[in-house]
Amino acid sequence: MGNIEWNDLLSGGFIKLEDGKPKKLVLSNWKPQEKFKDEKTGELRKGITFTVLAEDDKVYEDEDSQKEYTVTAIRALVKLRPIIEKAEAAGKDFIKVNIVRVGEGRKTEYSISEVQ
Repeated sequence: MGNIEWNDLLSGGFIKLEDGKPKKLVLSNWKPQEKFKDEKTGELRKGITFTVLAEDDKVYEDEDSQKEYTVTAIRALVKLRPIIEKAEAAGKDFIKVNIVRVGEGRKTEYSISEVQ
């Protein structure tokens, strides 16, 4: 049997939201997502991919340590839109948000608020 580094394997370079647990993120470089496809149509799902500059109290200092966060849930995108548009209008290239996900599948709800 090999020694599997489970923590390293599961941590990955992406953000995973745990049910009901708040996650504070500093996000930048938002752009249309190009990874996740719709299971029924096979076409790309509409969404946004972000570079994560900080997660909770951890700051990612360089590109090698930064994570990625992709949002394809319409309910989450609706709440992110005014925060992103406000940042763009102010000439900012990042946003700070607090996100809480509750539920699974189509019943998933998101609470997303801007953090100053």
